This record gives sequence, structure tokens and C-alpha cells, in this order.
Amino acid sequence: FLVDFFGETDKLFYLPHGVNSKFFTGDYKPKTEHKLLCLANNGIGGDSSYDRKGFLYAIDAAMALDLPITIAGPKNNLEFFKHYPEYLNYEKLTLNCDEPSEEGILNLYRTHTIFLHPSSLEAGHPNLTLLEALSCGLPVVGTYSGTRKIDGMVNIQRDNQSVIDGVKYTIENYGKLVEATKLSREYYDWS
Repeated sequence: FLVDFFGETDKLFYLPHGVNSKFFTGDYKPKTEHKLLCLANNGIGGDSSYDRKGFLYAIDAAMALDLPITIAGPKNNLEFFKHYPEYLNYEKLTLNCDEPSEEGILNLYRTHTIFLHPSSLEAGHPNLTLLEALSCGLPVVGTYSGTRKIDGMVNIQRDNQSVIDGVKYTIENYGKLVEATKLSREYYDWS
């Protein structure tokens, strides 16, 4: 919006997020045992109960499909779950809220098969975790609504059935979506 406001100039331009595809790599082999991943800092403006990243939608989808899911990110996410303790009862839920290092984040991408991101608000266009997941060969099920289609991503709405349907579609078309992640990896590479 600022670029449009200030008009044409060679000194003001938009630079979207990119990914270090030399670090964020995967084997790009389709898997049959699926494991879902959300990696984010939930909450908004000091309200730790606000589900900005869609953790509850993701866990509801995992429960409906009887799939394991990991919620990872900073310690702040533990505050989020204090408002929704019933979700901690899902036996296939793993919380990793110890602020994983970059190596730890890479390991999360490599040990999961589908990245879930039913977010209500984003920055970075697209956000950095989407690009990292795609670079590692993980198809993404999320709400990104940018102007460019993201290869390897299944766009969904922020409601339970849409997330469930997105995960089902991803599983049914997994090989094709994994292959498509390579296009995003190349397009969004920092170089």
C-alpha cells in the first residue's frame, strides 16, 4: 500500500519474504503415514486466547481424521492452551513450545508431512513458515490469499470442514503437491 501511496519511484519497492532453500531442504518423497504440523506464535496484541494461527481448526481436523499433529513455536503458545485445556486431551497431539532453534525447526519440517496454517491474519506475503515448509517439500493447507498462487498449497477457509477437506485433498493428491512444492521453493528462494 505504501508503494502505491508514494507512486512510481526507483527508491521504494516491495520485497516479500524469501527462503534459504540451501538450508530448508527435504527428501520430496511422498509419504503414506501422515503427521500434521503447525508452527507459529499464536495470539494477537497481548491476547493469548485469540486463535490467530488456527491451532484449534488444525487440532479439530487432526481429531476428525485421527492423525497425529504437532503444535510448535514459542512458549507463548502454552498461554494459548491455558484458555483451551480440553484440546490437550487429544492423545495424538504433541506440543513443542520450547522455542525451537533453526535446526529444530528444520527437523520439524522433515519429520512431518503436511503443514497446516489456517491463519486469520498474516504478514510477509506469504509468511516465512509457509515458505520454509514448502522448501522442505511439505504441502501446505492454509488460508493465504495473496495475489500469486502458491504451488504446493491448498487454499482453505477458516472453518472446520474446510480444513478437514483440505487435509483430505492433500493426502489424496500428496505426490502431485509434493512435486509442486519444488516450484515454490525455486520461486521464493532468497537468491
